[in-house]
Amino acid sequence: MSNDVYKGTVMEHEFIKKNRALMDTYTKLGYLDSPHALPLKTELDRAIMAHVLETTKSVLSTNEWRVDRPAEELLAETTTPIKTTAWSGATMIPVVLGFIRKMMPKMVGLELVNVQPMDRPTGRVFYVNRKRHNDGTSSGIVEARAGWSYRSWDMGPGEATTIAKSVELEFTSGNVTAGSHKLKTQLSVEFQQDVQAYFGLDGVSMASDVVTDEFAMELDEIILSKLHHNVQTTVYHGAKPTGYTHEEWDRRLIDSIVRADELAFEKNRTYTNWIVCGSEMSVRLQRLATWDTVPEGDRPVMNANLSRIGTLNSRWKVYRATLPFPTGEAMLGYKGTNWTDAIMYYLPYIPLEFYGVSKNVETMVDTLSWLSRYATYIPTNASNGLSKVAIDESTYTGQSYPAFTEWTS
Repeated sequence: MSNDVYKGTVMEHEFIKKNRALMDTYTKLGYLDSPHALPLKTELDRAIMAHVLETTKSVLSTNEWRVDRPAEELLAETTTPIKTTAWSGATMIPVVLGFIRKMMPKMVGLELVNVQPMDRPTGRVFYVNRKRHNDGTSSGIVEARAGWSYRSWDMGPGEATTIAKSVELEFTSGNVTAGSHKLKTQLSVEFQQDVQAYFGLDGVSMASDVVTDEFAMELDEIILSKLHHNVQTTVYHGAKPTGYTHEEWDRRLIDSIVRADELAFEKNRTYTNWIVCGSEMSVRLQRLATWDTVPEGDRPVMNANLSRIGTLNSRWKVYRATLPFPTGEAMLGYKGTNWTDAIMYYLPYIPLEFYGVSKNVETMVDTLSWLSRYATYIPTNASNGLSKVAIDESTYTGQSYPAFTEWTS
């Protein structure tokens, strides 16, 4: 557990304070600190995890529960007690909590959005809008004001003059409803027998551990898909002009990225601080002089869909996304320093629930069912802060590049 003092907003500190008892409880039970699960980075992360675990426990059972096996053992093996029928009772609950504890830190997409956990299937997401008022007339939400100028504010008001211009912070919210995301896995009796015979492993336990990876990757891609479909502006890095080599023109990519950042700022009044790029774009960005690779020991979790690969210009965290993200695009976005300031919000209700095992006596195949319930939310004007750079290679000659892959939701 980190001893660093969390520097967050008043709202976040209130959330931490409210969940302090839960944090202590789940720390003692061994869920928040474990060598078998990725570490929780901040005190807010610990508070969110404790809140999610408690909500899941409350939903699965209103009765008191006890841990029949230590949390460390559950987190190390993610063993499912398939020999019992207590799928939603005291025996199953600690195992489900172990799944959740292992899955959520694997979601790299949570580094792009903010998390506001839900304690029921319907709720509200909270965020802050900024407004301008000029001469007593509302000028609208700043995030929607492309090309706003401060020049009209010069040297006013005069002595003993009523102040007409103002800045307003509007704390607002939106309704959200948790949807259902389901996944199943099937294991033949032969597979279970073979892995037990050769390696001494339980097949159901192996499937359970893999499912946490799969859910994390699926949810990452869903987050990326929704962000990508809300991009408002595109800057095209054109085909190589006469007089440039391919390498020289690639170095001008930083010009296009800065322009895309400026367009996002004009609309959202906030500069971007992260970039998600396709495979071909990631190669070109890593050739730039202002590129810094993330040291091996400092790299966050990486999965097959999304991984952090470095920093550009000492300000953008850069992530590489696999297909179907377009290979030649870079998407720019923003995540604030508090959970009311972001382009997109992820609201987990039940991050992962193991429903049970269904046995088919004719095929001798076990089917394991899983469920994730959550909501996502993008405020109407927040999406103005999304922009992208797309490479235009339509007239490139003398060098082969992969074809673009269209994004599908």
